[in-house]
Amino acid sequence: MRMAKATLSFMAAALLAASSTLALAQTCNSNMPLSKPDSRYTYNAAGDEVTDSVTRLTWKRCAEGMGWSEGTCTGTPNEYTWEAAVSHAATQTGWHLPSIKELKSLIELACYGMGINQTAFPETPHLVWSASTVAAGTELVWFVNFGLGDDDYSKKDSKASVRLVRSQ
Repeated sequence: MRMAKATLSFMAAALLAASSTLALAQTCNSNMPLSKPDSRYTYNAAGDEVTDSVTRLTWKRCAEGMGWSEGTCTGTPNEYTWEAAVSHAATQTGWHLPSIKELKSLIELACYGMGINQTAFPETPHLVWSASTVAAGTELVWFVNFGLGDDDYSKKDSKASVRLVRSQ
C-alpha cells in the first residue's frame, strides 16, 4: 500500500511538472469574434518581439529559455519558482515580469486548448508567472494557464515559465 501511494504521488508530481509544456490543439469558437486578432500585433525587424496596439506593451514572443528561429519559438522553456522568475526578470535590462493584468491581456477569449494568439506567440507554455501576489505577505501568486485560457494562483515554490514584457 505504501509503495502504491508513493508511486501515485510521484506520477502526480511528474504530470504537474510536465503540464506547463504539453502541447494542446487550439480550438476557437467560430461564432465568436477573436478578442486578440492578428491585426492587433506588430513585429520588430528581427521578429522576436511583438507590440500590442491596444495595450501598447511590447512582449518577447518566446518564453525565457526558448529562441526565435525561422518564424517560431524553438527549444524548451525554462521553468522557475516565482522568486527565481522575479530575480531572472530583474537581470533583463528594459524588461519586467508582467503584472497579472498585463499577462491576462494576452488571453484569447474565443479559443481553448491554447488561449492565446498563436501567430504572435507560438509554442507558448501553459503556465506563465505574473509579478502579482494574491495578497500582501502571502505565499500565493498569480499565473496564467494559457492551456485553459484563464488565470489562477499557486504557491511561490511551484514552477512555471516566464514571458517578459516592457512598456513603451
